[in-house]
Parts: sequence; structure tokens; C-alpha cells
Amino acid sequence: MAKEYKINYFGFVPIFLAGIVFTLFFPDIDQDFKSSLGHRSIITHSILLPYLMHHFFIKKKDQPNSYLVILIIGFYLGIAIHLSADLYPKGWRGTAFIKLPGNSSIGEGPSIIWMFLNVIVGTYFSSKLLINIANTKKYLISYFIITAFIAITYADEDGGDVGAKLITFLVIFLITFFVAKKRSGGNGIELTKPLTKKKEKKTKKKSGNMTAIIVAMGVVLVLGLLIFVLSNPQTTSERKMKQEKQSNYRAYDVYKDEFNICKNKITRKYKKKNFSEFSWVSYSAPKSQERYTKTIIMTMKHDGLILKNKYFGKVACYIIVRSDQSIAFSRLGEKYK
Repeated sequence: MAKEYKINYFGFVPIFLAGIVFTLFFPDIDQDFKSSLGHRSIITHSILLPYLMHHFFIKKKDQPNSYLVILIIGFYLGIAIHLSADLYPKGWRGTAFIKLPGNSSIGEGPSIIWMFLNVIVGTYFSSKLLINIANTKKYLISYFIITAFIAITYADEDGGDVGAKLITFLVIFLITFFVAKKRSGGNGIELTKPLTKKKEKKTKKKSGNMTAIIVAMGVVLVLGLLIFVLSNPQTTSERKMKQEKQSNYRAYDVYKDEFNICKNKITRKYKKKNFSEFSWVSYSAPKSQERYTKTIIMTMKHDGLILKNKYFGKVACYIIVRSDQSIAFSRLGEKYK
């Protein structure tokens, strides 16, 4: 016996939206358990949560709650949107890799495959569930519009290569929808009142246009995406630079705490000098490493027996910068002119 679903459209929209938004950020909950799970845990960065709910609250039930089904559809899509963005990190190192329990990395290749497969399966299950419970135009159109809007918003907020993140998700999303549609044979429960024969003929005539309508929507979404990316005043390279500066800001300037460490170490090394002025003239730091040594060239003046503010020389000060941007003193170089 087929499962029956009764859904109010004005209940569908907010619950579907809430489901996506809730799981959009759910994968990063692993950051609170870094020592045991590691960031990008294989447990949270997967469709495990919605799949378990799907299995126990839909497949195992004769009369599953229709609004819970909608929520699970949103859960699948929220995680799929998140993982499709994670496929484009600023660099394949450290926290970009999927981690096994115990914070053990599975490496770049397996990480890409894992996230890619979860995006595919997540979007497929979400489409399959929707087609089964709401195979009518207004639900399908709302499904596409809400998902595309959230995907665009999230990719833009996430930064990095926004265009690649959006195109990846939308292409997978559209392909898996058509696969799910084809495999369902066009079946599914239509949430409308029983049709008269006259209305039924009219519906059959229109049903042939449904695929064309959805294809057209997909084309419009992709074109809109390209226009959005190309018309955005901030280029992809500028976005990457902004994101890099936010996560590795010490590589782009000399900060007061770094300056003070170098000043104090130089003062201790040359105890007999009465320094009157410190400044830095240059610095160097690799921008593509999580942990590195930053070099700051310091220059000093000192008061002699006769002359004041006499030039002392330059000293290279080496600072260790950790991945969390905390610092530690490394060593001082020899004085030079």
C-alpha cells in the first residue's frame, strides 16, 4: 500500500527552508571536538544524520510524518551545499582533508571523492523524497528556487572560488533531480484534489512540458549565476586574497606583539646599549604555509657617551607563526649595517 502524504504549501516552504539552514552549518560542529574528531570529520561531513533519519523515520514507518519528510529533504540539501563548497578550499592541506575519528587525515584524493559522493547521494535522496511526496509544479519550482538562493548566498559568504562552488553544486543538483525523476517514472503523490476526466486530460497535456520547464529553470539559474559572478566587483583572485588575509593575517603585516617580542629580545642581548629608538624596516613570511617562520628586520638607535640617537645597525628577528596565528620567539640574527 502506497504511503499517503498530506502537506500544506505554506507549511512546506518554512520547514524546507529551516531544514536547509539548520544543516548548512552542521558539519562544522566538529570544530568543538577537534581532538577526538578533527575538523572536517568524516562523521559530520557526510549525509549520515539525514540518512539515519530517512531510514528510521521514513522507510521504517507505514505512515511517516509528512513535515518530517520535508525537514529531512532540507537536511540532505544543507549538507550537500556545505560539502560542495568544501570541495574548493584555499589549499589542500591540514584542515581541508576529511578526518577519521581520532583526527587522522584520509588524504587529498579520498577526501575529494568522499565529499563528491556525499553531494551526489544527498541531492539525489532529497529529489527522490520530494518527487514521492509532492510531484506538482508549485512544490518543484519552490524546491528549485529556495535551494538555488541558499546555495548562492552560502557560496558568496564562504568566499574563495564562488563560481566553481556554485556551478559544481547546481550541476550535480540538476543532474540528480532528473535521474530521480526518471527512476520514479514520473510517479509520486500529487498533492491536489481528485481530477475530473476533463481536468485529467488537461493535466496530461501539460505534464509533457514539465521537464522542459525545469530544464529552462536550470539554464536560467546557471546564466544568472554566471552574471552574478562576472558582475561582482570583487574578482575571484581578490576574494582568495581576502580569505587568505583573514585566516593568515600575520603574513601580511608586522603586528605590535611581534614587534615587542623582537624589541625585548634585542634589549636583553645588548644589555650595555642604551637604546633610544626601535623600528622595523622590512619583513618576510610565506603565505602558503600553515606554520612558518616570519623574519622581521629591526633597526635601532642608541645613546652613546657623546652622541645621541646614534645608528646601531640592523638585526634579523625570527618569529614562529602557528596555524592558529599564535606566535613564539625563535632567535635573533647577528647585527649588520
